[in-house]
Amino acid sequence: MRKTLGLAVAFSVLGGCATGVVDPSFTAGPGVSTERDAQGNQFVTSIEVNAQGVTASPGDLAPCVLQNVTNSSVTLTGTSAAFISPFTGAVYRATGSESVGGGQALQYVSETEDEAIATGVADYQVTSMGMPVDKHLRYTLAVKSDGSGTQYHFGNLEQAQKNAGSAQNIGFAKLSAWSGSQPEAARAAMVRVADNISSCLSQR
Repeated sequence: MRKTLGLAVAFSVLGGCATGVVDPSFTAGPGVSTERDAQGNQFVTSIEVNAQGVTASPGDLAPCVLQNVTNSSVTLTGTSAAFISPFTGAVYRATGSESVGGGQALQYVSETEDEAIATGVADYQVTSMGMPVDKHLRYTLAVKSDGSGTQYHFGNLEQAQKNAGSAQNIGFAKLSAWSGSQPEAARAAMVRVADNISSCLSQR
């Protein structure tokens, strides 16, 4: 029974392409942009966060981005293969792990030092069938600071489940807007990144 439940949880949260009910209160929320594919699946394409009154002095933006955006490689775990015994008919599953991504976080800083682009990975957690499920969120962040505040644009959004248990881990896929995938938890992770950068800028 435990293995069956684990498999159900894995399938319920792994699928980034499953068509399902989309919560309009999320998709209509401030800074949320979505799009549909040819099959009608809706995905989150970008999240924007505005920090009014938070500005970056020359030389401050890049260090604060580097301090709060990490682009480390992540390990995804799940079943890599299944074998059937010719003697007993029993199914044996081999669990495998794969290291994905990683690299330099800061990609670009403008000559005026008021704009920066970075790639990063953040962790967040959703709940499926009453059980916590840990996920990775991969993103590209563009930050622009002017006299009125600082704007954060998170794009190229992809999510992956850390451990798929007895199911195959499909790796990173587009961030679904389907309510069952709980995109609000991913958005909260992005807001935390933006808030941490803003806090850094305010303290410099």
